[in-house]
Amino acid sequence: MSKTITAPFAKDTSSEALSYSHFDFAFELDERRTYQVTSQPLPYGFLLSPKGRGLPLIVISPHGADRGKDGQRGFLRADWAAKLPYNVLIWQDPTMALSETAQSGFGLGTADHWVLPHIAQVVKKLRDQLGIANENVVFVGYGGGGFTSLVLASFLPGSSCLLNNPNTNLPKERSNALGKLLAPGYAGLSQAEAAQKFPERFIASEALKNMPVPPRIYCLQHAQRDVRHLKHFLSFCLGLKARGADPAGKDDEDLIVEYYFDGLPGEKPAKVEVWSRRLESMLRWFATRGMARPAVQIGAAAGASTASQAVAAGERISPRQAWSDLLPTEIAYWDVVISGKHRKPETVKAFRERAAGNYPVPGPIVKLLQRLDILRAKILDVGSGPHTTIGPVLYGTKLNITAVDPLADAYNGLLDQYGIEPAIRTLSGQGERLVEQFGTDRFDIVHSRNALDHTRDPWIALQQMIDVCVPGGVVYVEGSINEGLKQRYAGLHQWNIMPADGDLIIWNDEGSNLASRVLTGIAQIRTSGKDSWFTATLLKNL
Repeated sequence: MSKTITAPFAKDTSSEALSYSHFDFAFELDERRTYQVTSQPLPYGFLLSPKGRGLPLIVISPHGADRGKDGQRGFLRADWAAKLPYNVLIWQDPTMALSETAQSGFGLGTADHWVLPHIAQVVKKLRDQLGIANENVVFVGYGGGGFTSLVLASFLPGSSCLLNNPNTNLPKERSNALGKLLAPGYAGLSQAEAAQKFPERFIASEALKNMPVPPRIYCLQHAQRDVRHLKHFLSFCLGLKARGADPAGKDDEDLIVEYYFDGLPGEKPAKVEVWSRRLESMLRWFATRGMARPAVQIGAAAGASTASQAVAAGERISPRQAWSDLLPTEIAYWDVVISGKHRKPETVKAFRERAAGNYPVPGPIVKLLQRLDILRAKILDVGSGPHTTIGPVLYGTKLNITAVDPLADAYNGLLDQYGIEPAIRTLSGQGERLVEQFGTDRFDIVHSRNALDHTRDPWIALQQMIDVCVPGGVVYVEGSINEGLKQRYAGLHQWNIMPADGDLIIWNDEGSNLASRVLTGIAQIRTSGKDSWFTATLLKNL
């Protein structure tokens, strides 16, 4: 059926809602929008904030009344949509339309029209549009929203839940709230009768019991939560654990309960920053499931003697355009900067000062060098561009820096053309062929700044950085988070990189993977992310 534009129905959004008369509609994946489904017994509303195909989908369930002081319905946690770096879908609970005094709807709908199967249908449609598997869907909720998240997970086997003080047994925990919903929606039934007739709607464990494997759950449980609530929650957890381990043989935890105290009353949800950090921790559960993996083994330990042989064996090339065809776009940009024609004079000035060596050694590199003999330490800067971003002098000592870039010949030609002599000349070299160029175990520090997403294959390049690093040495990589997505995969920005909890994810619309699962020879991975910028420190085995 065709779609029509109607007046806005949610105060949290600035754009008009797309209205449909059926559930099998397609979401717009290029901008944040609201949607409503008409011709149903109850009014359905959705808010989607898309971040890109292949990224996980976070489904946020409402936990309470969604009406403002003006009586208009909105989307609870709508502000989270922009703060989380994933695709975010927030749904309005149609059940709330049954009673103006309702505290929470729990997705119950009416006896003849249960809401949650229809919500699950919409989630599955969006999942398919994003090109992800059930394992890349996370249902998020607080209190009553935690309950609906658990039930929704039963419709998508393999999905996960991130919960905060969730309800698990509505008749025992939310009797007062249910009383305001049963009269209009389940007329003639007491709470006990409704739970007996529709157990999967009122008791989370009943909804989950027919699943072959329970969903993976990360639960934030406030330490000051009411003792009765804790009793029901712990009973629910014990019931899940009693069902046994994952038959697929997964060795990671499938149920994590984290007790916390933040100085706020136990009835308040955790702050969005807390949810975001826990989502990063959960990436280990689902980031690579059902997604494409690198087509070749990489690294010396994996049997590829050189990266060039791995490339010949069938490396991944972006479906948009071959890597070599995109190189001229990078050269054209630097031609404008080096020639002084850039529209921002400060950009030209900064480039020329840095090229001349008037640039400090970055703080993280200073810390790494402080543990070494700087007279002997060897540094490799991979993807340095026309000049390295590592200052050439530290404590009055000239550093031993080798800078490589696949476009070095073109850059050096431009520098010569415009009469600029860099403090350190960049050598021609590809990140995927470092071992071939330098041999193994050669550099104490291997550095790459904002270049890994430009490579032909970042996994091969990263493994090569590890291989040319000395045992016990460090590979330090930094750059813009998810730059390919931000640049709409223009030019060489064909990959996205983002930090996880002690891990590194590299992905695009072909698939994703984790550094801990792909790379060899690493003793430790430390990552961080701040203000859209990531850093990753990889310590090589001794």
